[in-house]
Amino acid sequence: MSTAPAVRVATTIATCKWIAVGGILLVGVLGLLGGLASGDASRVLIGLVLLVASVLYALVAWVLFGWFEQTLRMLAVIAENTSHRAPGANPPVP
Repeated sequence: MSTAPAVRVATTIATCKWIAVGGILLVGVLGLLGGLASGDASRVLIGLVLLVASVLYALVAWVLFGWFEQTLRMLAVIAENTSHRAPGANPPVP
C-alpha cells in the first residue's frame, strides 16, 4: 500500500499553512505601518490592535493546519507500518 498521496496532501497542507500564516502576519504589519504613517494616535492604536489580532489569528491558523498536517502524516505512517503481513500469515480475503 502506497502512502505517497497522503504524504503529498500533508505537504500541501503544510505549504498552505505557511502561506496563510505569512499572509495574515503581513496584513497585521501593513496595518501597523499604515497607522504609524498616518501619525494619528487613534490610527496607531487601531494598527496595534490589528497587529495583535493578526498574530493571534496566525497562531490559531498555524495550530489548526499543523494539527491537520500532523494527523495525516501519522495516519500515513500507521498505514505504512501496518500494511506489511507477517510471514506465514493467512492470505488476505479477496
